[in-house]
Amino acid sequence: MKIWESIVNKIGELYQELDNNHSPFRLELSIISRNVYQKGLSESEFKETTPPILRGQVTLHVYKPIEMLNLSVRFFGKQIDTVQESGEEGSFESLERRFSCQKKRCSVLIDQLHNWDYRSHTSIYPGTYTFPFEFIADSLLPESFQCKHVSVYYKLESTLLYLYPPSSCLKAATKSENIKLIRCLSDTLFNDSIIATGNWRNLLIYEFSFQNKVAFQNTPYLSILRIYPIDKNALNFSLHSISLILIQTQSSDKIRTKRGRQYTDVNKFLLYKRHINPFSMNCNTDVYTYDIELNIPSVAHNFKEKQYQQTEKKVIYPTFFSDNHGFVNTHSLRITIEVSENAKTKRSSSRANRSSRSSSISISNPKMSESDGVTPPNCATFHERKEGASRFKKIELSFSAPIILLSHDSMKASASPPSYSNSSSNFSTLRSMENSVFSFKSPISPPLYNDITI
Repeated sequence: MKIWESIVNKIGELYQELDNNHSPFRLELSIISRNVYQKGLSESEFKETTPPILRGQVTLHVYKPIEMLNLSVRFFGKQIDTVQESGEEGSFESLERRFSCQKKRCSVLIDQLHNWDYRSHTSIYPGTYTFPFEFIADSLLPESFQCKHVSVYYKLESTLLYLYPPSSCLKAATKSENIKLIRCLSDTLFNDSIIATGNWRNLLIYEFSFQNKVAFQNTPYLSILRIYPIDKNALNFSLHSISLILIQTQSSDKIRTKRGRQYTDVNKFLLYKRHINPFSMNCNTDVYTYDIELNIPSVAHNFKEKQYQQTEKKVIYPTFFSDNHGFVNTHSLRITIEVSENAKTKRSSSRANRSSRSSSISISNPKMSESDGVTPPNCATFHERKEGASRFKKIELSFSAPIILLSHDSMKASASPPSYSNSSSNFSTLRSMENSVFSFKSPISPPLYNDITI
């Protein structure tokens, strides 16, 4: 099958080459970069940053005289939403109406046009002509995005209307390029870590920390777990496992269930799981540190917590900020540890020695309490001790925090987004052509770069 596809592609290339050889001209659409980087992650940052500019030029190589009527360059973007009325989950009605009720709604995000009208001219003689252009991409535009519910795409299209003798019939030639809008940080990545602490039954103090509120796909992301024993001489607890889950939530106000509820789809991806041998934890240790280095992929297995199994693979999409366009895609990280209280623990002995053990905790300014002993500051959660045999069961301690997940392309641009005022290596020839003199004189003078209005 692949052999036949390659043969068909070769034949298509040959036909295209023959058509170019007989064509009286060749139309080229050149741009500095197909990626347009939008700075900022919030609406306030959007208003403060300078909108990115998309620059390029159309090059027309004329081999035989033609009559050019009009040349235009159009930059447009659209958002296509798949709207459907969902039935109750698992019902036969839901299966029957799954595809019959699907509708697509298209909304225009941006539509800008540069137009050169040459209807007053008779013909263009052989030569090379360049038409530079620029478009301003509004900072409020949503970034390029595509999933089963919504598709946001941008395109740059150049169209030439001309007459070619002897038929003198109106013809059109088109060239197009896909443009990708990428959301990136307004400044360089700064250290904005997330930290949460808690005291579990006055046996241990746990500290969860995430490297940053912003994460990038396919890029290392660090999470640290620290456990401070209250009594380092007698280990009164056991650590059984550590897990880290990425939660992706998609919602749309354009998709409604049968009961009129807003559609929401939640997927969980197990990124890290480690089982701890309780006997590996030694006494006389001030702190137990576990460094978890993640690499958030683009595709991963969906994780069902109730069955503790992985299902089919699903796509992990970047965070989508366009909540005002009806669709939202958000993320959060949840770290969970499984601990239990050892049966040898005696509450009376632990209370008697808490004041003497407070110096071993690696947290500054511990506060003393007559009833509860040591309660370090910044502990957002305090877990009360239970009575009876149930206190020896395994307990899950979890902490969730919202994060902004950006694509790997955003990582490339966040440090120093490209300056569109400077030309890249593949655009050096294009800039030299702007200042060059046409090889053949003609009555047409393409507009200067500074004369272009937006």
